[in-house]
Amino acid sequence: MTRHLVCDLCCAEVDTCWNYTTPSEVRTPEEAEQKNLFWCEDPDWAVCSLCHSLVQAGSLPDLVENSIAVQCLIVGTSRLPLQHARRERRTVRANVIRVHTMFWEQRRGVPYFEQYPTTHNK
Repeated sequence: MTRHLVCDLCCAEVDTCWNYTTPSEVRTPEEAEQKNLFWCEDPDWAVCSLCHSLVQAGSLPDLVENSIAVQCLIVGTSRLPLQHARRERRTVRANVIRVHTMFWEQRRGVPYFEQYPTTHNK
């Protein structure tokens, strides 16, 4: 079985990503909460090549729309009745905007590219 990373902006599965660093002064969930920052064990943002290109181009509307499209595919909104699909898309959009806002506020320095080895289970 191959292990993939997930882009923190659009949720696409990837084997490679661009890493954007975040403030290193946040060491615990409690500190992050006090500073109104997002926290996870790996504080860097893993970003797929497409989202990285959109970030570097400063194309925020395209970044948001790409993320919404990918996440709606994952959620399967096309299989939902129209009324439910619209509601789910609004929820996805709100979540995307919230996450993207945290990304823009927290990223620091120059992104770096990383290839992650895949693992295989026998």
